[in-house]
Amino acid sequence: HQCVQCETFVVQPLGEAGPEDGPPKFKPARVVVPGESCPECGGRIRLAGPCYAGPLHDAAFVQRCLSACEDEDNLPGVKSWRKITGMLTAISEE
Repeated sequence: HQCVQCETFVVQPLGEAGPEDGPPKFKPARVVVPGESCPECGGRIRLAGPCYAGPLHDAAFVQRCLSACEDEDNLPGVKSWRKITGMLTAISEE
């Protein structure tokens, strides 16, 4: 949900996963409605999305890839080490 005047937004998850230990169980999301008007400015609220608000990358995997890029002999034939390292560094900082 997003305000058309001040662009304040409320994120509603698409679902829930849990518990952390044991087999995963998935549940539908609970409906979150901010009200008829924006709590910040009183403007109209519109429905927007979907958008993803979770983690974008597996940080441990990105770090392993960066470590592999330190030695250019790990993957013979790859010529764009600088570009790959730069992209992985940007990903690790997100």
